[in-house]
Amino acid sequence: MPYVQVWRDGSAQCQVKDLKLGQRIDLENDVFADPNGYVDPGNGEIAFQCEFQEVLQIEIESPDCTLIGYSGGACGFPPDHWLCVDGEQTGEPEDIGE
Repeated sequence: MPYVQVWRDGSAQCQVKDLKLGQRIDLENDVFADPNGYVDPGNGEIAFQCEFQEVLQIEIESPDCTLIGYSGGACGFPPDHWLCVDGEQTGEPEDIGE
């Protein structure tokens, strides 16, 4: 079972370096994956809105960049970057409050 490190502001979160294959991540408005709340010009849909992306690939490209391949594409993240994850995939998170 993937591990969720903390609950912060009501969201389950995990650092990129601790993600596991199969874990579901929420990239909506993420500073790296969706910095401008991307809207697809072809269909007007907001990328990542209301759906999780399944982690399909994890590749350490450098000490400062981990490539995460997910069901909708791929993006590089710093390994200590926090991502929102599916709270139903919880381990024993540390509750740090809201």
